[in-house]
Amino acid sequence: MDGDLKIKLECLSIAWAAGNTIAWPIMYVLSGYLPSGISLGCIAFIWYTVLKYNQTAKELWGKWTKK
Repeated sequence: MDGDLKIKLECLSIAWAAGNTIAWPIMYVLSGYLPSGISLGCIAFIWYTVLKYNQTAKELWGKWTKK
């Protein structure tokens, strides 16, 4: 896979995970919608895969935490 495309897809996956995580509190405040256990499990799975397998996320986390 082209390196530039790989970096773009990894950044997109980080943004997608962050957007889904931010969407739930906003939906609750605006409409009173409570997420189901399955949707919260999906968000946890998304973050697990991003932090475990996404090399760009690992590099950013290392910079942010100074490791």
